Amino acid sequence: GGIFALVAASLRRLGAGWAAVAAGLLLTALASYERILLRPEMFAYLILAAELFVLIGGPMTRLRIAALVVLQLLLVNLHSYFLLGLGLTGAFAADDFLRRLWARLKQNEAGKSLFSILWLVLGLQLAVCFVNPWTWRLAVMPIQTLLFMRTYHIASGAMTETGHPWAIIGEFFSPFAPGVFEIARASTAYVVLLVLAGAGGLCAAWRRRWSHVLVIAAMTATSLTMRRNIAPAAVLIVPLALP
Repeated sequence: GGIFALVAASLRRLGAGWAAVAAGLLLTALASYERILLRPEMFAYLILAAELFVLIGGPMTRLRIAALVVLQLLLVNLHSYFLLGLGLTGAFAADDFLRRLWARLKQNEAGKSLFSILWLVLGLQLAVCFVNPWTWRLAVMPIQTLLFMRTYHIASGAMTETGHPWAIIGEFFSPFAPGVFEIARASTAYVVLLVLAGAGGLCAAWRRRWSHVLVIAAMTATSLTMRRNIAPAAVLIVPLALP
């Protein structure tokens, strides 16, 4: 309930009408229902949706800064998707930096500072990644896991019974791996999500919403690596691409 309430709230905050909100919730549900299970990652979707809602809320106030730091602290202690939280803030910080740089170079605002409070927020979020029972070991664990999977070709795109035992786990397959796409009902919704991501990314670029473009592109690429990443991608792409 919290996940979909936050997706709806983000859609409304970005100007979507109620019909678009209904369509967005339906697409999010259909694309992600494979992973809406009683697992720690479901709470990660909730935190990521909350972080996005805060980031699109306007200028950074003390309350918003505190909320983003606390949410990241919760996320790092819930699931390894906490790296996506850093990526979200980094995308909005990069957007703000580009706007400040453009103002300095092209709009004769020579005195305009290139510093954004979002970089401070990102630094604080990075620091709290070490605030967990395993300190630095948990902070680097997602990176170690990705390197491990790459080394043993675990997410190579298709099922194999001759490699590492993890290579037969379906959630690690590419969304379009042979024998997977045909049997999964969520795959059709995922195709619609990809179309929406492409169209929404182009519209966001036309409107110069660079943070939206970065998040949509990054989450699309993330979802294409393995099926388990479709759900968080849907939670973040739909609110940014649909309005």
